Amino acid sequence: MAKTLITSIGIEHDTTSIRAAKLNLTLSGSKTSVKVMGLSELYGDFSNDDNISGGMKKIKEKIAVNPSDRVVTCLAGKQVYVAQMPFKKLADDEMKGALRIEIKKNLPFEVAGAAIDYQLVEGSKKDNLYQFIVTAAPSIMLTRHVNMMERLGIKPYIIDVLPLAIANAFTLSQQSFAMGLAYVVLHIGPAVTNIVICGDDSVPFFHRSIYFVADDVFGDREQPLTGEETGKKLQELTEEVGRSISYYEKTYSLNKFAGVFLLGEYLDNDVIREAVASKTNLTAEILDVFSTLKQASNAPKGKFEVAMGLAMRNA
Repeated sequence: MAKTLITSIGIEHDTTSIRAAKLNLTLSGSKTSVKVMGLSELYGDFSNDDNISGGMKKIKEKIAVNPSDRVVTCLAGKQVYVAQMPFKKLADDEMKGALRIEIKKNLPFEVAGAAIDYQLVEGSKKDNLYQFIVTAAPSIMLTRHVNMMERLGIKPYIIDVLPLAIANAFTLSQQSFAMGLAYVVLHIGPAVTNIVICGDDSVPFFHRSIYFVADDVFGDREQPLTGEETGKKLQELTEEVGRSISYYEKTYSLNKFAGVFLLGEYLDNDVIREAVASKTNLTAEILDVFSTLKQASNAPKGKFEVAMGLAMRNA
């Protein structure tokens, strides 16, 4: 059987860091073998386009992006919308127009300027309706991202959105899903925490952004917060996580949860994990994609998982 060799690079960024994972993928029929070729990380102020562009240029050099490599990136932020919804199946040219009207009232930006995509949840047909995961982002945001990367000599092969990248990273870390159980995935970022709930095809996909400024709590500070102050901030975060889980239970009539799984920043001590476990009364653990893929890595658990999930989109 013929084999296809691909060098795939996943790049993700937030306001304080850029991370990249470089993989060699060998595709043979339905099987894929993986070899991690490199991981790279850059810290700085990436709160504006000029700084992001400069940081991406450095990451490109550090991870050695070649023209033939397949690069996968993602969009993130409050203007990225992801939701699962029931909808009738239409031709593609009709589908996006119909979805544009359907999600109009829920978008935090003008729907007329939105880039919309969707994917079918397999096996979800019920009463002539199917479940679709719908994504939307301002077209100008997508265009700006593509233009920036192409100016750096990188043409993204796939552009994902962060909530789905989080779900993909979680899926990579699991050998299989328990039927009908919901998995709570918590991505801790410097300014925003994203909660994703997912599972097998019977478990509705859910996403919500929680505006918890983790960098103020756990980042480098001239005057670190006291234990009491840290506790109050963590209580704010865990209460929002608890509210999200309660909302999910009531909305989808599903109350069986496998646990909470964490990835992202600030997980080098147990304070976040322990606070989340205490509040939710669920087990909490940090994702480890490398162990599941049988790849040796000295990277802290949870830190490169999104970049790995992006790179594996080419598998």
